[in-house]
Amino acid sequence: MGLAAAGLSVDFACFALDATGQLRDERYMTFFNQPCTPCGEVQGCSVPNDAQGFAFTTSQLSAWMERAVIAASASDGTMSQISVGHLRLVPSQGEAELARSAFAESDFSAKQALMLGELHRKNGALRFMAVSGQHQEAHHRLARFAFGSLGG
Repeated sequence: MGLAAAGLSVDFACFALDATGQLRDERYMTFFNQPCTPCGEVQGCSVPNDAQGFAFTTSQLSAWMERAVIAASASDGTMSQISVGHLRLVPSQGEAELARSAFAESDFSAKQALMLGELHRKNGALRFMAVSGQHQEAHHRLARFAFGSLGG
């Protein structure tokens, strides 16, 4: 998964949440200062042409992990200062991107942090959904995507 935002210095993080929506353990918060979860199922990584990325080893996801939430935060401004950005899904093999959700300043208010997307379990399958902005077509493509297969 690749992430980028222009116009503001932004930090990206991934939070592994349990069925109650809680971060079970701080070691499951992946960001610049903690680049990997304890079992390696989520890792910070570089993605060509993106500011940051996260790699998910879906076969290693802990059974308790119901959601992995991707968030962005700004310490020296608000998200409305982002001129453009995106969240995109790219396979680890370096193939073409599978889906992209673009966002811009008009999508945000004066918040300093926001949720961009989440990987979640549904009926035993892993799904990804973008949750920011107003780009419904891109969100629909992302929501249909299941890691490992295209789901309905």
